[in-house]
Amino acid sequence: CSDGCTCQSHQTCEQAMTTIERTRHAYNQNLPRPYSPFSGVGLIGEAVLAAALTLTQKHILHTAATIPAKHQPFAACVSNRESHGNYRAKGDVSSARGRWQFLDKQWRHGLSFMVTDRLVHFGMKTRDAKRIRTQMLHAPIDKWTPVLQDVAFVSVITHKGGYRHWYIAGSKCNSLAVK
Repeated sequence: CSDGCTCQSHQTCEQAMTTIERTRHAYNQNLPRPYSPFSGVGLIGEAVLAAALTLTQKHILHTAATIPAKHQPFAACVSNRESHGNYRAKGDVSSARGRWQFLDKQWRHGLSFMVTDRLVHFGMKTRDAKRIRTQMLHAPIDKWTPVLQDVAFVSVITHKGGYRHWYIAGSKCNSLAVK
């Protein structure tokens, strides 16, 4: 891409730019929004779409959500164990939600701030990150877009001892955690 990003979702930069231009037009004309890799369920998809209207912002979101190589084996194990990679998963007996099965009641507030901090750290404008945070606070974690769920996970596991939130006695994932 012209701004140095790598286009995701099997789109060329030209196709991504066309989608972004159509999205801007739809917002300006109050028309139905075209498909975007950021469209999700409810308010969070809309917030991310509104905040990610440039290729640079799209790049920031994907960079912030990228799981560092040293954490990838642990992340793959946890994702498979917790939800089989399903971003819309809901726990049967708890408020666990999303791919990483964060307990919604305990995590939603703090995670939204962690995501905001990470997005700003990677270069997103504070006002755009705060807009996303506001929407995150009002939606269950399983309604957050996949990219935001992944930013949240990376925010937690890259803090010292963050892997402990997914510790289960006897789980093979424990040995994959970077300590």
